[in-house]
Amino acid sequence: MMKQCIFTIVLLSALAVAGQPHGTGQAGRHIVLDLWPGGVPADNGVDYQAPANPNDVKPQLHVFLPSGHSDASRAVIICPGGAYAGLAMQHEGFEWKDFFTSRNIAALVLLYRLPHGHHQVPADDLLQAMRLTRQHAALWHIDPGQIGVMGSSAGGHLALYMAEGAADPAVPIRPKVFKPRGVMLNCPAYDFASFAEMDVFTKSAFTWFIGPRYKDRQWLESVSPRTFIGSFTCPLLVSTCTRDFIRDQALLIKSDCDSLGRAIEFVDIESNDSRIRHVHNVSSYDLPESKTVNDRMVAFMDNILK
Repeated sequence: MMKQCIFTIVLLSALAVAGQPHGTGQAGRHIVLDLWPGGVPADNGVDYQAPANPNDVKPQLHVFLPSGHSDASRAVIICPGGAYAGLAMQHEGFEWKDFFTSRNIAALVLLYRLPHGHHQVPADDLLQAMRLTRQHAALWHIDPGQIGVMGSSAGGHLALYMAEGAADPAVPIRPKVFKPRGVMLNCPAYDFASFAEMDVFTKSAFTWFIGPRYKDRQWLESVSPRTFIGSFTCPLLVSTCTRDFIRDQALLIKSDCDSLGRAIEFVDIESNDSRIRHVHNVSSYDLPESKTVNDRMVAFMDNILK
């Protein structure tokens, strides 16, 4: 029952916030691109002309450009989480637009397709988002070499999963064209094999993401960023907090990076405040704990996105 309650909380967090972008509404341009203008691939079994599940939103890239920018600008592609069963597109997506655009960084919120047992589907959408961003870089005044990726929860898994294979042809699936300048992860999922051992998620959560092979440890490892972390070369920032129910995942990333001798910016907020919890460690902007993480994010971006 406990594990079912945990997963239910994640889903409610994701599904209760679906909708159009809202926020303080700073001046700037908002552009919406369909990821697949020629027709959405049906490789997850969903008809996006008439989806049966309201959580299956049309795959799009929402582009928020800083007001009045004319020089080559920095950009961050934002991947919301939602346990791969929905998209927490507000507090893990659209609500970040002002945070980035006020710092002359374009915010690109990715609404990716849910996998429905086909784990490569969200990855294809993130790759397509990177392609479209680079194709439109001149029009949007974005430097194609200064594009970072940020992901929260399941979106953190997606961002790291795609980014780590960019420099290593031995890593399956992830093409070299996807090579962000840096990666920021908030309370990310990292190692599905350890999830199975910890019994954190229900059977339905695993089958939703990877299908009926959720009991196959080798298969779980093949879709876990932990398996290929040795191939990851991008600058990396990871944040978590005491009340993050998958905090162990962030700690595993830190431990693995330390063992490999690779640099990592790691922010672990120690607080028993109920407002500082999974992903909300960064998105509760009025709290000093969130400001600590946000300041570290700004410093990280200023260092890698010139």
